[in-house]
Amino acid sequence: MNLSHVFKEIKAYELENRFEGIPDKLYEAKNYLISIGGKRARPAAFIASAIAFGGDLKYVLPAAWCFELFHNFTLSHDDIMDEAPLRRGMPSLHKKYDMPTAILAGDNMMLFVYKELFNYSPNHALELSQLITQTGIEICEGQFMDMGFEESDQITEEEYIEMIKLKTSVLLGACFKGGAILANANAEEQNQVYELGINLGLGFQIKDDLLDAFSENPKVGKVQGGDIIAGKKTILWTRAMELSSETQKAELSKIYSDQSADSQEKVSRVLQIFKDLKIEQSVAETMNTYYDKALEQYRQLPTSKKEVLGEFISYITQREY
Repeated sequence: MNLSHVFKEIKAYELENRFEGIPDKLYEAKNYLISIGGKRARPAAFIASAIAFGGDLKYVLPAAWCFELFHNFTLSHDDIMDEAPLRRGMPSLHKKYDMPTAILAGDNMMLFVYKELFNYSPNHALELSQLITQTGIEICEGQFMDMGFEESDQITEEEYIEMIKLKTSVLLGACFKGGAILANANAEEQNQVYELGINLGLGFQIKDDLLDAFSENPKVGKVQGGDIIAGKKTILWTRAMELSSETQKAELSKIYSDQSADSQEKVSRVLQIFKDLKIEQSVAETMNTYYDKALEQYRQLPTSKKEVLGEFISYITQREY
């Protein structure tokens, strides 16, 4: 068993479990959202964690896929709130169809998740449903914080880290914990892999922030500098505001708040300030701090079957898009 095999099993399960139903367009929209792709990191994390504690891949695969569907449900709503034209390089769901269809397809997908989780034994179904419900509550809190950041220049790095923990990391942590639950790991072990997932997720999101600003790789699936164009305050912003001169602070505030400015000029000027302040190197060090914490937590896991989990961690920490 290796990570490549895990991804193949996830892909096969996806193809065997396409959505079907009436009205056709509703289920077509759900299939479109899934077909756009993505790394499938969350179901892979779920399965890798389960394997580490002696779980069976076939048993955990449906639940792992449910957590991927839940992730896509959150993305469908996130894109609407952000007015994002693209998702993974393709038209976002509400642009491909329309806003009501995107909302209903996302909601339908979320409800399908609970329906599928109830197929597990009562204890496992209850624990997974409680886990994903609490995770959803926290994701909403993180999204609300993120929206509020757009209106403020007084955002600290600590506030930003808390926001991405809620918006991104808790779901990865939940995937690790969910896999451990289905492998019947004890409460301490479940919490250990949850915290590992939190730190890995923080590094993962910071990497996304870096890729959005600095990567020219088309596989990233986003417009380069999309966060800058949209005026989103990432860790690059908070670090720049911390290190910049008063003149640079004023310029950054003006650029980020000006939605009528030419996009290319806006990105070019902000990236020049980031370059002057060595923001890319500084933020990459912070990212690696979280990755190092996750690696140390991995080493301390009390299991001898964690090779696939180690592969997964390497896959995340070494990704280029």
